[in-house]
Amino acid sequence: MTPKNLSPPTNQPSVSSFFKRKSPPSSQAWSESFPSKKPRVLANDQSLKQADATSANPIEIEDSPSPSANDSSSSVSYIPPPPSTTVAFRPPSRAPSVVPLYPKAGTTASAKERLRKLAYVEESESVRKSETVITNIDKKEREEEEDTSKKIRHELFKSRLLGVDFGRRRSLDLENAQDAAISAADPGSDQNGEAVEEGQPTSSASKMQSLKQKLSARGVAKGAGKAKEMLGPSGKSYTPLEKQILDLKEKYPGILLIIEVGYKFRFFGEDAKIASRYLNIVAFPDRNFMTASIPIHRVDIHVKNLITHGYKVGVCRQIETAALKKSGDNRNTPFIREMKELYTATTFVDELSSFDSTSEFERAAAVPPSNALFILAKCTESDRGEKLSETNKQMMGMVSVVPSTGDVIWDEWEVGSRGDLETRLTHINPQEFLLPTSRLSKETEGLLTDVAERGNIRLERYQDDMSFDKAQIYLSSFHSGEGKNKAVFSTLTDFPKAVVLALAYAVRYLEDFNLSSSLLHTETSFTRFTGLSHMLLNANTLNNLEVYRNSDDGGEKGSLFWLLNHCVTRFGSRLLRQWVGRPLINQTILQARVDAVEELLTDTDGRVEKLIDLLKGLYDLPRGLARIQYGKSSPKELVTLLIQFRRLGSSYSSVSSFTFESDILRSIVSSLAGILEPVEELLKEIYEKAAREGEIDSLWKDENKFPEIAETKALIDKCDRDLFTVLSEIRILLKRPKLEFSTVSNINNLIEVRQTDAKKVPKNWIKISSTKLVVRFHTPEILKILREKEQYKETLVSVSASSFRAFLREVNEFYDIFRSVTHHLATLDCLLSLAKTANQPGYTKPVLVDEPNLDVKGGFHPVLAALSDETYVPNDLVMSAKNGRSKIITGPNMGGKSSLVRMVCLIVLMAQIGSYVPASAVTMGIHDAIHTRMGASDDITGGQSTFMVELSETSEIIHSATDRSLIVLDELGRGTSTFDGMALAEAVLYHLVTKTRSNNLFITHYPLVATSLAKQLEDVSNWHMGFRQIPRPDGSHEITFLYRLSPGLARASFGVECARLAGLPDEVLRVADKQSRLLEESVRLKIDRSRVRHMKTFIRVALNYKNEKEREEKRVEHAGLQAGRALLNFEQL
Repeated sequence: MTPKNLSPPTNQPSVSSFFKRKSPPSSQAWSESFPSKKPRVLANDQSLKQADATSANPIEIEDSPSPSANDSSSSVSYIPPPPSTTVAFRPPSRAPSVVPLYPKAGTTASAKERLRKLAYVEESESVRKSETVITNIDKKEREEEEDTSKKIRHELFKSRLLGVDFGRRRSLDLENAQDAAISAADPGSDQNGEAVEEGQPTSSASKMQSLKQKLSARGVAKGAGKAKEMLGPSGKSYTPLEKQILDLKEKYPGILLIIEVGYKFRFFGEDAKIASRYLNIVAFPDRNFMTASIPIHRVDIHVKNLITHGYKVGVCRQIETAALKKSGDNRNTPFIREMKELYTATTFVDELSSFDSTSEFERAAAVPPSNALFILAKCTESDRGEKLSETNKQMMGMVSVVPSTGDVIWDEWEVGSRGDLETRLTHINPQEFLLPTSRLSKETEGLLTDVAERGNIRLERYQDDMSFDKAQIYLSSFHSGEGKNKAVFSTLTDFPKAVVLALAYAVRYLEDFNLSSSLLHTETSFTRFTGLSHMLLNANTLNNLEVYRNSDDGGEKGSLFWLLNHCVTRFGSRLLRQWVGRPLINQTILQARVDAVEELLTDTDGRVEKLIDLLKGLYDLPRGLARIQYGKSSPKELVTLLIQFRRLGSSYSSVSSFTFESDILRSIVSSLAGILEPVEELLKEIYEKAAREGEIDSLWKDENKFPEIAETKALIDKCDRDLFTVLSEIRILLKRPKLEFSTVSNINNLIEVRQTDAKKVPKNWIKISSTKLVVRFHTPEILKILREKEQYKETLVSVSASSFRAFLREVNEFYDIFRSVTHHLATLDCLLSLAKTANQPGYTKPVLVDEPNLDVKGGFHPVLAALSDETYVPNDLVMSAKNGRSKIITGPNMGGKSSLVRMVCLIVLMAQIGSYVPASAVTMGIHDAIHTRMGASDDITGGQSTFMVELSETSEIIHSATDRSLIVLDELGRGTSTFDGMALAEAVLYHLVTKTRSNNLFITHYPLVATSLAKQLEDVSNWHMGFRQIPRPDGSHEITFLYRLSPGLARASFGVECARLAGLPDEVLRVADKQSRLLEESVRLKIDRSRVRHMKTFIRVALNYKNEKEREEKRVEHAGLQAGRALLNFEQL
């Protein structure tokens, strides 16, 4: 009889538990269990040879039914190897006989037969036949597989020698080898990455189906030859999942795909290598692909990281749910996957995850891009359907879209110099280009490519296949969609034709990202770049004056925007950036803005504190509205925005609150009062608590608003009632009236039965898990109800999501109202920021006059004063018709000439923004432009030298300046020979003074130019930066800079002394000083000789004139005598 301690348990061990015994029991253990039986090992038996589990697929083994305790005579069914030996199972060369572990009574077998037979256990005869077929695979096919395996190992070894790291190769134990074999055969198994539910029963029929699929995968089928399949790089055939990956990559070329597989997102192929490089994750070979994976909850973070490096990222999701797939016909195939989301740097609309505050560290960092998509379109007269002229004038259209906020900027200009395009690029600071594949000039392509490389800007191309008529038809169909405002299209007809083309391409591009609705609101979101009420600062001026970024490291700290930006909201900072780059030239609007700042600065009634409290803790409202418009907002985001709008509206709900004198401030508070009613109506329809907790199926107070949700919930409740009914029946069956469902490891509705009562349960109950005390079951009825319940739950999620999207469309109907309020709040934030700047010491309110004059008293550079602890020396400057509108400034190097002219420009710019200015008093007229020509740099991509760039910038200034412009020219003409440079400098300044009649500040180191023009023109005066010169014993001079503007001309620039400050060696300085004196003496001698030569010539001319005059007098006298004589002779006659 079988010993009691080896009696098989009531529930047979699973296949996995059998294979976990990597080593058979030792001989000692066997002898202790069977004292009358001695283990015997036949060393030459081929069936017991060891095999590598990693190089062959082990055979699936099933446990057989246990024998009864009455079996008296039994033969040993297992012959163990020596204790130190580990057996790896491999199918023998001939089919072994299959015997049970516990032989039935009465069976006999010889020792040789017992040694030849292995302990493979099967449940059904059909499975045993299939196993026999597997073991009878053709020998030639095995040899081919071994050759292929050798080649793969050789290639892997060769790759490692070449430095390619494929990671550590894991060896498989018997259990993993078995799972790998089953996974390779079953397309719906873990090999394809699908989730396998714990506790799901595996029937014999399903195992048989798995084996049939394995036979098919290996090219063996009943009555058929070898199946031909395409092999991958690893020498193995492609799995169904890998075939699906190939199809996705072919369908979406040029896109980095992140694919949902089971409970992770995975990268495949080259995408995995890119992800490993930028995301710091491991990429390793997995069958035919390099692969890498990330958790599901981190996908947004990794997407943001990839798009910032210029990649176009697509997220492919499983569009089938597990519960619905189980009930479908394709349950044995991989999940269907499609690309549901597509992102670039400009089209990623982030969640509202934090309050909208900006730290000092963030403002000091490098200037971030504006997340703008910059679209260019070129339109000729033939494209517009106009009559061709001799030049066929070409126009360039621009549309800049910020999908995350809904801001749209458009403009049109005539194709000409690169300065127009460069100015717009500097202002907008885009993060992605959308350009035509052709039609752009070589110069334009070079500029855009250079800007893209320097700024890490992504460049996308579109097929330039639209005419103006096609673009109009396309936009007409876009604005005629369901739920869209058809009247908006009529405003598009007023746009320039090149802009219409750019808009059409922008809509077509953004439709792939489901963001084209950002181009629907032309009245509240569209702004023209160049307006009649704004000054246009070109790119040179923005860079020279350090308006947006400093010239040292390109960061924001040290710029004018950094100085003025005290905004507490992000949308306020964005609007202030536009104000700084586009100063006002409309005096009425400018005066209203300055008065509003003054009222905020002088308020003593607590009204300003109330306005400041309004802005505290606000999210980025325009971005939240954009997410609502795109249908991406979550319930938590929506209720947060609505509550914030309700707080804003209730703060100024009464008319008595409108106590401001400024028209701008009154319009702000009146707009806030107008949003209270629509916000309250929207909030009445939802439960705020449910929205905050993300319970999307419990949002609606009125269940009839979306009846599908209530119907689905009723079906789920019915399943719960059915489960309770089943539980009642089980209580009666088990005679346990207090029995309740239990939940273990997230498996619900389990029936727990004591081990002693486990034999009493019906045979069709499915065992899920067990412990020493209890066994847990699911009945077929429970499983059926649970499947239905899961399907209803997934239906509820889908219905709730579609209902919430419908509600978002209702909220979006108030988009224009909310958008107007956010613009007023941004204006308020900017005014408060300017008021905070004005509150600093030394700032004053500018006085605006009609004449284009400029009178600065005690002015100082605002940024240098803010960054430096030293006292800044103030300066005065007057530019008017009476005092002269052109100033020539000379002086020593490092004397402060450039800082002075920058100070004047910044004071004008700040005054026309609406800010107070850094001076004791400023009286000025409105300037329509500020032009600067400073510094020296070449343009390698454009093929222009330093001097050519200098002349090109000067040419643009001459052609665009007016009599109300402020022009700064710093050392014009220094890039060429002295005489040519002097000639050009004098000619340019003469033109600006006599023809343009603008306000000019001209810095030069050519004293002859200064003296010559001052003598010729009354409007020109000479000034210099003061200094003190103290001689040293060695003949050199010590220079003390006074940094004060003084009248008169500086005769020397003291370049050698500047070199001394720079730390050049004394030997070099001595040679330079000596050479400077020699050159100065040589020039002086030449001048003296020239003067002597001129004096001699003058004396000679004067003497010649005197002699000629004497001779003429003698001729006249002689002629008079001759005439007198003739008269006497006539009288005598």
